Amino acid sequence: YSDEDFKREIRLTSKCDHKNIVKFIGWFKNEGKLHLATEYINGGNLKEYLQNPLNVRSFIYLIYEKLLI
Repeated sequence: YSDEDFKREIRLTSKCDHKNIVKFIGWFKNEGKLHLATEYINGGNLKEYLQNPLNVRSFIYLIYEKLLI
């Protein structure tokens, strides 16, 4: 990502306000790299969660259910 892409992501993320989206806290630069700071969510991360095929099925079902109901 370029710095401009990251700044665009910061602008979009900071405007999100939904119970199912982690809250944006801020951003910082460390050793020349930009980082997002979000609220802490217990239970691992999305990448690890989606590595389990059963969780992927549940995740897809949840999205499908929310979009169609």
